Amino acid sequence: MAGTEDFARSAVERLSEDEALRGDLSDVGFGPLLDWAIAAAMAYTASDQSAMDKYADRLRGVVMAAVDVAEKGKMANPAELLDFDPANPATATEALKALKLDQDADENATMIAGVLQAALQKPPPAAQPVPKTELTSAKEAPATTKTAESKPAPAQIHQKGPAVNPKRASKVSAFFKKLNFNRRKS
Repeated sequence: MAGTEDFARSAVERLSEDEALRGDLSDVGFGPLLDWAIAAAMAYTASDQSAMDKYADRLRGVVMAAVDVAEKGKMANPAELLDFDPANPATATEALKALKLDQDADENATMIAGVLQAALQKPPPAAQPVPKTELTSAKEAPATTKTAESKPAPAQIHQKGPAVNPKRASKVSAFFKKLNFNRRKS
């Protein structure tokens, strides 16, 4: 009986071998998107191969949309990049909207992949206010009062499902990078 890891491995192989996903991006831009898709597939808990195949199709659609946005330098609908069920879609949407996309498709793809990767992360522990200290002069006064519970950074976006095992995801990613590298040499 095949397990979740076997289902994920099959999906990762299909995503890694699909050269049509790349568009006009170089390895610099496409690599982070592929790494995100691999991490998302590895983090997903599927009951059977069919469920994993459906999820892999959704991931493929997200990667295709991300490549399209990166190449155009414009994002019309951030929701199309969130078809992998992030735990806090509103926060992820805001992070995507905040991206400053330009004409460098590889840089755009790297930034988009960063937001998508952050959406896979576990939520941080509850934030505590920064303790106030007594100030002795106006020069030592802070310009603004900050708390540890400021706006969440993209890395603080969390997912409903299982946590990503970064060690496992990086091993899988390294394996497929090596596989593609060896394939291109021959």
